[in-house]
Amino acid sequence: MVVAVAMKKFDYLVPSSVDEAIAFWNGSRDGSQYVSGGTELMPMMNRGKLPPVCLIELTKLRELSSIEPINGGLRIGASVTHTEIEHAPLVINSWQALAEASGSIREPQVRNRGTIGGNVASGVSCADLVPALLVFGAEIRLKGSNGERLVPIEKFLVAPFKTDIKADELVTHIQLSQPEKNLGSAFTKLTKFHGSGLSVATVAAAMICEGDKVS
Repeated sequence: MVVAVAMKKFDYLVPSSVDEAIAFWNGSRDGSQYVSGGTELMPMMNRGKLPPVCLIELTKLRELSSIEPINGGLRIGASVTHTEIEHAPLVINSWQALAEASGSIREPQVRNRGTIGGNVASGVSCADLVPALLVFGAEIRLKGSNGERLVPIEKFLVAPFKTDIKADELVTHIQLSQPEKNLGSAFTKLTKFHGSGLSVATVAAAMICEGDKVS
């Protein structure tokens, strides 16, 4: 049985920059939420579990929508979709487990809409990208009215549905350091419904090989 929940009215704001998004958050009432793909947020709203008074749209911000090499590593904007990560040559070449994790996420519609920032920022225990980001030692770049900071992912994730995001902060980028030479990686997961649906268990591994030996 499907129970319909009447959704309360809320404000919907579309900023032109990250700074404006933060200003919108600070100028709105308690309960405001940043939203990008919305694949985690909207189902919670539809079920009445999260009644925000204001949604601040992030997908129009070009500064959050690119995958760029930086200092031998990679910087991925928070609004980059799972589909984009799955097929990005920059990711496939050195961070294969992340590409595989992105490609494993539910249906194509969800992969086309969901973002890496939302997958990490929500703090859900079934977030598929997290194991891959952990083995690569990813860092989460946050920005708020007090400036920017870079937090290792193992410190960013505090508990289920709880992260180190402060007050008006939002995730702007995920940063990966330069990979070791001959680094290989892979990802796999167990789900209830033969490869679809939410994950029951996820595993990522990375190792450095020299010839036929793991070094």
